[in-house]
Amino acid sequence: MARVLVTGANGFVGIHVVDRLLQSGFSVRGTVRSVSKSGAYLERKFSEFFKDKRFEVVEAADLLYGDLSSIVRGCSLIAHVASPYHFQTKDNERDMLLPAIDATTNVLKYAKQEAVKRVVVTSSCAAVFDAKQGGCWRDYTYTDKDWNSTTYAEAKASTLPVAVYAASKKFAEQAAWDFASSNNMELVTINPPMIYGPALQDISSPEALNTSSANIYNLLTSSSRSAPLPEDRLPLLSDVRDVAEAHVRAFQVPEAKGHRFIVSNGAILWRDLVKQLGEQRPELRDRLPNIPSNLEPENRTLSRLDSAPAREVLDLKFTDVMKTFNDSIDELLEREKKGWTD
Repeated sequence: MARVLVTGANGFVGIHVVDRLLQSGFSVRGTVRSVSKSGAYLERKFSEFFKDKRFEVVEAADLLYGDLSSIVRGCSLIAHVASPYHFQTKDNERDMLLPAIDATTNVLKYAKQEAVKRVVVTSSCAAVFDAKQGGCWRDYTYTDKDWNSTTYAEAKASTLPVAVYAASKKFAEQAAWDFASSNNMELVTINPPMIYGPALQDISSPEALNTSSANIYNLLTSSSRSAPLPEDRLPLLSDVRDVAEAHVRAFQVPEAKGHRFIVSNGAILWRDLVKQLGEQRPELRDRLPNIPSNLEPENRTLSRLDSAPAREVLDLKFTDVMKTFNDSIDELLEREKKGWTD
């Protein structure tokens, strides 16, 4: 079976991509920024495949401008998952826009040099939503033809970190499509909205949780049951396992070439999630926030996402939304029980 290079192999999405590729028979070379910090955990996590030499970890300290020849060489496929995800920028272009764009184009440059057959890039619905028209809060169905309308100049000057991040996903993805078109390369992008689900990565404390897992755990650890519900910024979601499976099938299905696949298993408001969790899992009621009796109804219209191409081309089956959250909670509570040691 082919060897796949997975960038950001120790991240929330990356480690799931590694797991599904290995389970599907691929060999995997995973990149991390520091082998000394992340290598041992990954080798232990995938020890069966490490012993069989189907999995290896390599250091890629500089995906943006580093020489990736030796890292890419010997891999016929690449899943470029690594991307900056933070909202701490002093200079939007330097700290967010260029890192996202340059890492993507650098990976593609060496993919071309080493004659890689296909590259799958983890993009985002941030590259799809049009914030100027209401983002995810509008009566509209987003498809793979839609693009974030933020200009580069607007992103450079923006004082909204979330908008800068969203723009970075757009410009990185567009750079990938431009490079692939100019160099006759096979490219696929996976575009999920907010990604939830059980975490596989190394987590030593609640403070080390990825953003979406922290959002769920915070529901269970509020200082008071009267604590306010989180703000419904992006109720549209995806299951990390569906996202990982989409990457695998993007390699397996010849017809996937040239597609942007929106991957979403549904949507839920925080109030509805808390209500359903309380009904389905009475043992959690004392840990969940109360839903105020005077809570105003949500009158805004939530957008829809067209994931039909993922179902039809990739034959992707989507995880039930409540299973996504229940499985995540089970995993978090198990970590809590163990004292956050793996």
